Amino acid sequence: MKERGTWAVLMLLVFAASTLVWAGLFQVVRSVRVSGCCTHGHVRSELVNIQQALGHFRLETNNDCPQHLNELFEARFLNKPPLDPWGQPFHLVCPGRHDPEGADVVSAGPDRRLGTVDDVASWDETP
Repeated sequence: MKERGTWAVLMLLVFAASTLVWAGLFQVVRSVRVSGCCTHGHVRSELVNIQQALGHFRLETNNDCPQHLNELFEARFLNKPPLDPWGQPFHLVCPGRHDPEGADVVSAGPDRRLGTVDDVASWDETP
């Protein structure tokens, strides 16, 4: 009878250990998947959409600049609020310093801090 109890405890320990291993693997796969969605290419496509919406907005408002990018969403030039893949708002300078005829739009990137090396800007040509 004692062997049966030892066997049950051993099986319980094996089950608990395998559950922990699977949970750890799930977290690793999940973090890779989340970080993989937020590539600079994805941000670039969002920047292109925002730049196009800015162009339409300025055409309809006698070349006026929006005070903030949410105006593009509120005026239905964008289908969703202009947030980068990390959930942060894009930053707007209009008229732009780099594009004086248009606007500069920047994502603060994965570190969520503007002015750092991982920022993605509308004027930056690097992928």
